[in-house]
Amino acid sequence: MIDGNLLEKVDHHKVLGVHIDNNLSWSTHIEQLSKLVSKKVYLLSRIKHFLNCQARKLFFTAHIQSLIDYASTLWDSASDNSLKLLSRLHKRALKVVLLKQTTLTDSDYITNYKAEAEALMQAASLVQDSADPCYQVVFLSDALSVLQALENDKLPQLAKALQMVRQTRRVVLQWIPAHCGIPGNERADELAKEGAVEDQPENSVSFSEQKTIIKALMRPRTNRDDYHTLSREQQVKLIRLRTGHNRLNAHMNRKFKLAPSPTCACGQEDQTAEHILQRCPLLDEERKEVWPSPTPLQTKLYGSRQELEKTTTFITSAGLIV
Repeated sequence: MIDGNLLEKVDHHKVLGVHIDNNLSWSTHIEQLSKLVSKKVYLLSRIKHFLNCQARKLFFTAHIQSLIDYASTLWDSASDNSLKLLSRLHKRALKVVLLKQTTLTDSDYITNYKAEAEALMQAASLVQDSADPCYQVVFLSDALSVLQALENDKLPQLAKALQMVRQTRRVVLQWIPAHCGIPGNERADELAKEGAVEDQPENSVSFSEQKTIIKALMRPRTNRDDYHTLSREQQVKLIRLRTGHNRLNAHMNRKFKLAPSPTCACGQEDQTAEHILQRCPLLDEERKEVWPSPTPLQTKLYGSRQELEKTTTFITSAGLIV
């Protein structure tokens, strides 16, 4: 009762288009949302042959995706059973847009994040089943996002697998930087690429992952710039040189105190990207071999593909690890 007015007890109430039920299961909201989405999918299926692909994508984004995205941060935590119908409608809409049969499984669509988490799961399983009497295990991973998610209790299955290992062994999780020439990590990348072309098991894809996949498929394709046509290793070198977040003395000393001094081995200046690319006397020979004539720093870091490749070649020939 508020100000003498008796409040009516209800099972659910609609606020700003969201149905809130008395136990926060979101089942009522998802049921009503599914009815709306179903009508839109039916309409799209009736007019699909009169629309080109771009128009179908526009319809999907405006009339279906917008409904599903609205307040999804609230109800996305609903049970899998509650989300099944909406998930089926979502996939049906995608089939209509693409005019083909589409089955969403992680054998076709998988993120690096999920792959890295699965790799740790497999590693934990191998250690658990191993007869090796070692009592200390260090898991090395370059997937910082996975380690952070594990720390924030967002990967319960992986946490459970590691907990099983902890029952008989001391377990340490260690992040390592990617594409820095660490032999074991480079070999792991090679094996991952080889495995990616093999047949993959078909596992179910969560509702949130399905939304991400569909959004990616709906996103218009754009021409890649020169930077994105480079290899992953080349991209990593360039982005570290561009941002200054690298393993040169200036950054390692000021940010992490891992270098005794920010100064370059030449003793003239701090060892920064600009210094090694433009002025370091110890690298004059390598610089002249790659750039016979003076070249601005802007061109070396943001120029054409040919110029960007020259920069990565210089870093390699100079024996620098950035």
